[in-house]
Amino acid sequence: MNELTLGYDTILRLSYDLLSLLLSVFVLIYTIRIRTLTTFRNRVFLVYVLTVLTMCVVDAAKYIVSITLPKASIANLILDCFYCSLVVFIPVTFLIYVFALVDYFQMVKDESKNMLPFRIFFPILVGFFFIWTSVFYGGSYRIFEYLDSFVSAKRGVFASVKGLTGYIIEFFIAYYYIVFGVIIMIEHKYRLEKNTFTLMVLVFFALNAAVIIQIIHPEIRLETLSFSFSLVIFSLFVQKPDYLKSSRTEVLNSKAFDVIVSDYLLHKYNFKVILLYMEDTVFYHDILGQSELNEFETSIVRKLRVLFRDTPILRDEAHGFYYLLFKNASNQDVEQSLSILDEQIKDRWGYRGLRFDFSFRICVVDGQTDIKSVSELRTFASVFAKQDIYKGQCIRANEIDFTNVQRCFNAEKALVEGAFEEFVDVLYQPIYSVSEKRITRAESIMCFKDDKNTVVTTDTFLPLFEKTGHFFNVNAFAFNSVCSLISSEVFPQLGIEKIGINISIIDSTQQDLFEQVKNRLDYYNVSPMNIVFEITQAAYVNAPNIIAQNFQKLSGYGLEIILDNFGIGNSNVAQFVDLSLGMIKLDGNVIQIAWANSKVGNALKYIVKMAHDLGIQVIANGVETMEQRIWLEGIGCDYLQGSLFGKPLPETEFVNFLHGLSNRAS
Repeated sequence: MNELTLGYDTILRLSYDLLSLLLSVFVLIYTIRIRTLTTFRNRVFLVYVLTVLTMCVVDAAKYIVSITLPKASIANLILDCFYCSLVVFIPVTFLIYVFALVDYFQMVKDESKNMLPFRIFFPILVGFFFIWTSVFYGGSYRIFEYLDSFVSAKRGVFASVKGLTGYIIEFFIAYYYIVFGVIIMIEHKYRLEKNTFTLMVLVFFALNAAVIIQIIHPEIRLETLSFSFSLVIFSLFVQKPDYLKSSRTEVLNSKAFDVIVSDYLLHKYNFKVILLYMEDTVFYHDILGQSELNEFETSIVRKLRVLFRDTPILRDEAHGFYYLLFKNASNQDVEQSLSILDEQIKDRWGYRGLRFDFSFRICVVDGQTDIKSVSELRTFASVFAKQDIYKGQCIRANEIDFTNVQRCFNAEKALVEGAFEEFVDVLYQPIYSVSEKRITRAESIMCFKDDKNTVVTTDTFLPLFEKTGHFFNVNAFAFNSVCSLISSEVFPQLGIEKIGINISIIDSTQQDLFEQVKNRLDYYNVSPMNIVFEITQAAYVNAPNIIAQNFQKLSGYGLEIILDNFGIGNSNVAQFVDLSLGMIKLDGNVIQIAWANSKVGNALKYIVKMAHDLGIQVIANGVETMEQRIWLEGIGCDYLQGSLFGKPLPETEFVNFLHGLSNRAS
């Protein structure tokens, strides 16, 4: 047995180990004391802390044993293998922590998810096998001994092949996981806070610097110190204690709630969320004031805390919104909770000796079937709060037409952010000329790119964007697409003369509408004779005089103006006179009603005649059968549009469709 001599190298080496150990213990105590939520990410971080702490202890013990016992003793061999195993295992925890940081397990596709366990565990199992089998091969344990085992490496490339090979194998496995984690971070950095991504990259380079220094000076033990230092950075800046409860109400803040829901979704737990929304918060804000309203909402939260002691509760940043999270709750448990809420609402909420009659709307969200992410839950809440049809109701999330509403909200957000073209596409539907007996026109219709079968009509889509104040961007997108097609070399070969574009009331009231249109047509070198503007029926109601003035200018310039959706709402003869109309378009619903009802059919016949007497042509929309076509031609309609002549198609398919008609005609 060797004697332990406290020389300079020994003191320096033990000082490194002691400092590393103190840093690791500090992070462990700090992590436990801040009481982070028991989520997957936090559990992985705790494993990471304990692994680094164990590594520091083993490194110190290994050094003491190596200078007090024979080099080839069984204690030395086991500590070497244990230490090398930790060196390989720490990067694995780093990788899994990155997965948790970016919610990678939720985003990865099923086919990739099946291969993920192999990519994570196979390399480390191979490393463990070779590391621990070295115990049974005597002197060959040096293959996996760490840098200080082959001091000759500092003399250059003439180091022993065994030592150099062991170093490469050990760090190749470790770097596989570290690089894997960095790649995942880079691919999904949009899911990280800017500072978080920067700090994670700095930690990566710090670990690399420690390895390079170790290669040049193997006697300097920086590995455990660098890992411990990375722990401090993680705990203070990346794994920071944001996931805490409010000190005033003992309910979760938004980030804490989102983390818990993400964890439940990741592990596919059975859970329910009850959304509780208080109506008329603006009214009570005006009555009570901002500070008093906050105090009152705090009292509501405290009452909820008493009613549901073991349930995570979130008071959202938006006034009047509360989330109750029930894990492993049956439908009976949910019904019981709803009954408790109903009784409390009927009993009225007390505040400073007063009783308030609040109206609440409640929505129950099933975490297994209704949502796939926290953002979907938030969207559910936003849709539920904004739709007046749910006022005062208690409903289930599957009663909400979530897919369509979410798409509209996402498109609205994209519109505001200037990325609208990523969400929508422009389709073209052919219009048949009765007199020429061929397709001579088309209407541009916008749709969502993710669902081209669902045509986004004026009634369902455009009014939503009129409320945002960014509407002209929508029509500008369609206008640019139409002008681009008309100015292309292929357009003269299509045999169509005009393409229609929907225009909203906001566009119609622009003071410089004529100048904008003229500049756009000049930019694309498109004749105004090729363009048709279709103004919606709803847009005309109570419209200011500026609309008539704008349309007179555009009509004089050569554009044709069509009144769309005629026959519904407040259709009247005055619209024929007030606007510079070249044509009216009969609404498809009117066509179907008139086809089924002879009295309405006769009335429609006189409307067509009246339009002709005023010099206005008529398009019949929604034509589906040959019988309807014959009847509409018989009452004098000039143009026909509908599925009988072709459904709305993307530009390329529309061009091919017209080419096919031309080839058959020839």
